[in-house]
Amino acid sequence: LGLVAMLLMTACSARKPSHGGEQSTATHRSEASLATVGPAFELDEPGYGNGGSAITSIKSEGLGTSLVVWTAGGAVYGARVDAAGNVLDRFPFRISGPPLLANTLCSVSFDGTNWLVVWVGGSSVRGARVSANGVVLDPSGITIAATASAYAPAVAYNGESWLVVWASAAWKIVGARVDSQGTVLDSTPIVIVSDTLAVNHPQVASNGKDWLVVWDGHSGYYEIGDIDLALVSADGNVLTRAQFLSAQDDELNHPAVASDGTSWLVAWQDWPIDSSVSLYTARVSPTGVVLDPDGV
Repeated sequence: LGLVAMLLMTACSARKPSHGGEQSTATHRSEASLATVGPAFELDEPGYGNGGSAITSIKSEGLGTSLVVWTAGGAVYGARVDAAGNVLDRFPFRISGPPLLANTLCSVSFDGTNWLVVWVGGSSVRGARVSANGVVLDPSGITIAATASAYAPAVAYNGESWLVVWASAAWKIVGARVDSQGTVLDSTPIVIVSDTLAVNHPQVASNGKDWLVVWDGHSGYYEIGDIDLALVSADGNVLTRAQFLSAQDDELNHPAVASDGTSWLVAWQDWPIDSSVSLYTARVSPTGVVLDPDGV
């Protein structure tokens, strides 16, 4: 902008008439030539910060650098931030290629070497690996599953592979494993749950061996909701499914899950019909047993 302003000022001064009210054509042309603009050149792809953008996931590489990913303008962007809070990428880099995103949610997980970023684009669940240096290793993207009804993807690494999970408009939570080379291990997605009620907001975490997948279930838009879970093994088998917590008069939703390397901690919001929102947590054992059934 500073360069543009200088050029405009130069151009305007070249056209300013003299005190006598006249300016010779030769002088005008000579001074105007100072304002000649050279050919355009590309600076970099802009990083979008407005127009519907939203930070949707952050994941540290374990060495102090985190990858922040967000969506804007139908694409996924990312930028790395070090442990001191310094942004390492002057210009955010684009992670997703075409097709455009079908929704505004994305997720990221680190395998010790690279990040895997996942999103829903067009009629498929897609992903791309990003190196610790901020290089997009799969610029054309990886098709994890072909489906026209996926939304709300999430991903976690268990030491061997990533598990990508998402919700389906067919009232299912499904997933697929992806190895560190970007190879999809499950050509047919794993059905984690198939319900007769609406399911939404899946989240996943690993204790270094298995994955715990959590989600909320609803019997209607304004009806009560519950928190459910499933334990998925490293080979993609669903070991247990359980209703985590249910309340007759409350709306329980938007769960989150994390692991300390052995057990899990699940958090969710409780929205009673006649009260304000509260936050609750509960521990889950390595075998998927809820240790705090009433929440804390």
